[in-house]
Amino acid sequence: ALAKSYRDLADHYPDAIHLGLTATPYRADGRGLGDMYDEILVVSSPRELIQQGYLVEPRVFTVPTDALPDLSSVRTRRGDYHESDLAEAVDRAQLVGSIVEHWLRHANGLRTVVFAVSVKHSMHIATQFRQAGVPAEHLDGTSSVEDRDAVLTRLDSGETLVVSNAMLFVEGWDQPSVKCAVLARPTKSTGLYLQQAGRILRPWDDLQAVILDHAGCALEHGLPQDDREFTLDSAKKRRKGKADVGPPLKTCEQCYAVVH
Repeated sequence: ALAKSYRDLADHYPDAIHLGLTATPYRADGRGLGDMYDEILVVSSPRELIQQGYLVEPRVFTVPTDALPDLSSVRTRRGDYHESDLAEAVDRAQLVGSIVEHWLRHANGLRTVVFAVSVKHSMHIATQFRQAGVPAEHLDGTSSVEDRDAVLTRLDSGETLVVSNAMLFVEGWDQPSVKCAVLARPTKSTGLYLQQAGRILRPWDDLQAVILDHAGCALEHGLPQDDREFTLDSAKKRRKGKADVGPPLKTCEQCYAVVH
């Protein structure tokens, strides 16, 4: 909505009423949507949708601190981690291997989507799963529509259990039978985190949704189901006011579940 092409269109119709619809009113660059809109109306919340049966509440597991990627040397660009720096930080054999071990412990048998940083990172994760005897495949932006359809059909049937991807299924993808999300992409963007986590929250066959957080996202941005304080203000103004995350979190010292 704040891009030049959108603003030019809005300026062309100065007397029109402009209605914007989103589940994640965040921009990675921190600009506030108040530059375009006058009022924000929050019509529901994840907690309400869970109570009404439209979403399921996920269990979130992270890993010990020494199993998280070291992001100290990763630069920031446009409000999020520099992609090539981030890929180098996360695409390490020990980190990729721990993803498979974690999945076998907490999500074995669940249809799973993995969110990786880069194409190579995603391919390495899929390879590690296959080497552990878990049917896994990789998709990215260069995959044909036919290949995507075939892979997702196999995922839906359970012939494939894990599909790893690089920024392909972050938003607009709905496959309720997929009940585990592996977050292998650290991000400073709350919106991106919620989009990734939200892919598995549709009810299906009474299965529990499981998020395996290998990126430290939940502790940084809160649990996906937490109520948030949405605003049209910029990130800079928000930092001066009320926080938009939920209650404080802690990690179980035994199973590394992230809980309030």
